[in-house]
Amino acid sequence: MSTTTSTCCWLKLGDDALDIEYDGDRRLTGHVRGQEVCALDLMLDEQDRYWLNGITTVDRFQKKGIGLAMLEQAVHHVGEVYVAADMPPQEDGNDTRHLSSEGAALVNSAVSKGILNREWCFNPLIGPHEPEPW
Repeated sequence: MSTTTSTCCWLKLGDDALDIEYDGDRRLTGHVRGQEVCALDLMLDEQDRYWLNGITTVDRFQKKGIGLAMLEQAVHHVGEVYVAADMPPQEDGNDTRHLSSEGAALVNSAVSKGILNREWCFNPLIGPHEPEPW
């Protein structure tokens, strides 16, 4: 498995930049000054679709655009990235078909910025349907 590294130059964090590493398979990690600050995991389903399986960002680096940069790089590397989403968002985060409130905000922002396509967001057990605004 090859490792591909790309630098997200547009995202400045003070004097630093976010470096995003893609493992060539299903994981991206974001680094600032060599420290891992974010990880994004993908899952491949039986129809060869990539799904967002999870994304975590270190608390002090949240709300800085890192999650959006990670999603953008995931789409760049694998193409369509589906998000298992259903309403209403769950606060406990244990049901993978529901987004946390933070996850819903990230997905909505990614959709509004054109990073994700709204049709990529649906409950995989039900299938695509007419999306409702969150």
